[in-house]
Amino acid sequence: KTRCINHFLINDSWYLVDLPGYGYARTGFSTRGMFDKFTKDYFLKRPNLVMVYLLVDASIQPQAVDLEYAAWLRAMGVRFTLVFT
Repeated sequence: KTRCINHFLINDSWYLVDLPGYGYARTGFSTRGMFDKFTKDYFLKRPNLVMVYLLVDASIQPQAVDLEYAAWLRAMGVRFTLVFT
């Protein structure tokens, strides 16, 4: 239920950044649209971005939105790793 950017400094050398997701967040359609635009802009405009970890619920089949987001990352040339939670 992330609704803001959370920065975690790891070993005083790099950051793990938790961004709002696209999945089951209980928000309105307009808020979800803002999250989507924000995260995609973040991925495209961060020259120091090394990797995106795309979290997918392992207890169910990958959803269409998971596959669409992975396809978008691939199409934009954003390096990502699928992480099944």
